[in-house]
Amino acid sequence: MALTVVGGVGGVIALVVAYRKQWLNERAELREQTRLNVERLAKAAEQLGADAPAVRLAGVYALASLADDWPRGRQNCIDVLCAYLRLYYIPDPPDALPERRAWHGERQLRHSITRIISARLREGAGPSWQGHDFDFTGAVFDGGEFEDARFTAGRVSFRNAQFRSGVVSFRGTVFAGAVVSFQDARFADCMVSFEGAHVTAGAVNFDDAEFESGEVSFTDARFTGGALSFNAIFCGCLVAFTGAAFRGSDITFAGARFRDGQVDLRDVADYRTPPLLDGQRTQDVFLPPGSPA
Repeated sequence: MALTVVGGVGGVIALVVAYRKQWLNERAELREQTRLNVERLAKAAEQLGADAPAVRLAGVYALASLADDWPRGRQNCIDVLCAYLRLYYIPDPPDALPERRAWHGERQLRHSITRIISARLREGAGPSWQGHDFDFTGAVFDGGEFEDARFTAGRVSFRNAQFRSGVVSFRGTVFAGAVVSFQDARFADCMVSFEGAHVTAGAVNFDDAEFESGEVSFTDARFTGGALSFNAIFCGCLVAFTGAAFRGSDITFAGARFRDGQVDLRDVADYRTPPLLDGQRTQDVFLPPGSPA
């Protein structure tokens, strides 16, 4: 009997020792993998600071690959990519040919970053970057795409961003829980498309944004939940909601200021939950036929 008990205790001890050795090995492997990932991050960040556009582009793809491979460090990689877009950038091409070539390379690199991010925010993307924070504060966009991206959680900042020239597309983008801010952003001489976008939850804020010339389209957009605030400045810009469906979102234009800008709601598809207009002038906001002014 005693021998049986001793044998049983010995077996338990052997299991505990084996488990602890396995745990220590796994911890060592994790530390080693973390060290290698940190080295990859440092190298990719160094490439982003290179003079040659091709080297910088390689750094962009290296960061994206690392973010895919390293869930614990994914936010760090995203932060570096967003920080690059926040760097000083002039969207107007220079006159001299050498400078124009360099500018073109920089422009292509910046557009590559937005494509990489949007691709990993789409439904079915694997690995997915949904739910992370994206800080584009003060970034300059002269085109770019966020088509079919899904902002499901986290915070997304386009505060003080400038959308200048080109086409910036949020076509088919789903806002489903994230807090997205375009506060103090400026839209000028560009086409910004939210065509087919869907707001289901969360908050989208355009407070004090300035829509100056160009066009912003919410054609066929659906507003079924969440909140949107357009306490913005409309100056020589048309904001069109052709075919849009207002079916549950809390939308307000209260406090909006108009200087030859217009919001066109005449051809919406569904107006069962109309936005709060707070007495805006009919020459500034065109309402659907039969709607109370």
